[in-house]
Amino acid sequence: MQDEHGYDLSQHVKRVAEWTTQDDGRGFVNQYFDLYYHWEKDDLATATYVRRTPSKVCILGVAPTHTVAQSDCIQAIEPMKKKKDKITNNPVIAQITLGNGQRVPVRARFRGHFLELNPRLQEDPDLLRRDPFFEGYLAVIKGFDDPPQMAFAGFKSRQQYEQRVNGTLPDQVVDNEPFKEPEPPHDNDHSNDNGINTTDIDNDNPMELDDTPKKGSNYCLLM
Repeated sequence: MQDEHGYDLSQHVKRVAEWTTQDDGRGFVNQYFDLYYHWEKDDLATATYVRRTPSKVCILGVAPTHTVAQSDCIQAIEPMKKKKDKITNNPVIAQITLGNGQRVPVRARFRGHFLELNPRLQEDPDLLRRDPFFEGYLAVIKGFDDPPQMAFAGFKSRQQYEQRVNGTLPDQVVDNEPFKEPEPPHDNDHSNDNGINTTDIDNDNPMELDDTPKKGSNYCLLM
């Protein structure tokens, strides 16, 4: 199949087959937005998801196995953060009150700035339970400029989540751990920003370094 310019479109037909008005563009979202899951201590009732856009804007929501999604109804959703609040140390983003009166906190397990709670949830909080991946998402957070392996350390992939639901997740996959802030340098760390050990610098001649090649090392001196 070729278009008027001679491009072969057959390789794309299958990919976009579900991108129709009937699915409200959900196929597009699933194809191009990174999807991560997090749950605590092997408990899928705490599972949340994050969709990350290329611009690092992140959509936070509850996974289908979450206590909230499994409940009969939702009475209210109370936001615990304001616009532009800094998100660190796994804070509670919202308190969810279920139909039985149980209050369930939902945390963000990554760093960023809080942008908004889903405005649809003010009029229809039960969307969070009925359609958690799309109209019922919880919040929007602008992630920090961390690489994905740092921003989502301890998160799992969509495949791993589905394997955990089906009981087929390999044993070697460890439980999720929340992101930990980098530790500040210790007082006895004498390295400067370039990784050079400043104890090797002659204070009387600061440009002179210990430039003796070490046996067996790949040595170079950058001037």
